[in-house]
Amino acid sequence: MLIYDFCIALYSGLLSVVALWNKKAKQWVAGRKNIFERMSAAIASSDRVVWIHVASLGEFEQGRPIIEEIRRQHPEYKILLTFFSPSGYEIRKNYDGADYIFYLPADTLSNVKNYIYKDAFAAIGIAIDDPDLATKLDAYLSENEAAAIKLCTDANGMASCADLPLGLYFVRQTNAVEGFAPCTPFLVTVPMESTDGYVYAVNASPKTEVAKLTSITIQKVWNTDASTKAAD
Repeated sequence: MLIYDFCIALYSGLLSVVALWNKKAKQWVAGRKNIFERMSAAIASSDRVVWIHVASLGEFEQGRPIIEEIRRQHPEYKILLTFFSPSGYEIRKNYDGADYIFYLPADTLSNVKNYIYKDAFAAIGIAIDDPDLATKLDAYLSENEAAAIKLCTDANGMASCADLPLGLYFVRQTNAVEGFAPCTPFLVTVPMESTDGYVYAVNASPKTEVAKLTSITIQKVWNTDASTKAAD
């Protein structure tokens, strides 16, 4: 992922230079200026959005029947359409089959996280890049209600959930387990990034070991009578 992010940043930088004399490169750069601010201003946080991305004009025409079928079957959803290339965006930027049409922001990992989660976290006064995010979410949820999925662990302390939507999840223990110390709240992403790409069957554990509490009985075995002296 680091290599991909580096290549995207390098490509964007090179296009900024080429834009000085190339029209399409200039459109590519200008179309992404303040892109997150413009998208946030146009798209309401309450909107239910279907995001469809196409590379250019040819891919748009191939996907157009799908866009229009989504519109027909699910009019309650807003359609966000993004283009990578000016060849598609400049020709179809006024297409009436989508509610919002933009260039695709440079898809680095930080950009993706910031756009998808930033506004939601800002609304509760927490920054998504806060190193104590899990702790602050735990404090917030202790005083505020939020939608949640409740799971019960088995005899081995394991719990599973199938078909979770992609996203960032906060996990915390809500009930005490007799004989065990509570686990520390933690965050899980679906998918999870690994050295081999993205893993969708995610296995996650708290950062701290779950310690079993053991009752200890202390028995006095040494005579403290003043007449009794221990050997040197």
